[in-house]
Amino acid sequence: MSKKLFFLAFALLTCNALFSQDPFNLDDSNNRDKPFRIAAGVKVGGGMAMATDPTVITTAYPAGYTIDFKNGLALQAGAVGNIHFGRREKDISPGGTGWTGLQAEVLYGYRSIGTENGSLGMHCIEIPVLFQVYPITALAIEAGATFVSVLKCSPESLQFNGFSLNTGQFVGSNDIMISAGVSYKIPAGLMFGIRYNLGTSSLAGNFDSKVSSLMASFAYLFTFGK
Repeated sequence: MSKKLFFLAFALLTCNALFSQDPFNLDDSNNRDKPFRIAAGVKVGGGMAMATDPTVITTAYPAGYTIDFKNGLALQAGAVGNIHFGRREKDISPGGTGWTGLQAEVLYGYRSIGTENGSLGMHCIEIPVLFQVYPITALAIEAGATFVSVLKCSPESLQFNGFSLNTGQFVGSNDIMISAGVSYKIPAGLMFGIRYNLGTSSLAGNFDSKVSSLMASFAYLFTFGK
């Protein structure tokens, strides 16, 4: 049900943006001399964390034992920077209304993955870097990579049928997630987005589980150089 709600929100956001008036095709004499627009601000988001079920194969755990991971909560908060290149119409539109852009973020992230004996919580630093294409000035289709490093895990261990899983082995693990989504911004400085992040690396060398997330976010941006 959660996945259906997110995809429904994605469809509504896209349709609304495509059929609404482009709010950035406005006269903006302060930006007319610059072929770009730079903005930065703060961002918060929430959604769902997912992990593939690992089969434990080391001698420290029962051979072939599979842990059944369940979807859990994902949260993030931090800073975002955006540069929107070009003009929609040469010598007419203000700078920062063109077809392409770049966005980078520095976020604190929290992921909670459910198990049969409690939840595994992971505190992370997340750095998404995304290339953007603007079908209209306010709507961005974005894709890129999110660099993730696990800073802390809780609890320190989880118990499964007589053996203990040490979560400390996940601290320091890194991942390069493949990220794709859409964002929609309005002149007031508000930006809304939906993004899917696909995990590509295992939590640990002897623990082949990859973590992904589906996120909805809200940001407030300040434009610089006006």
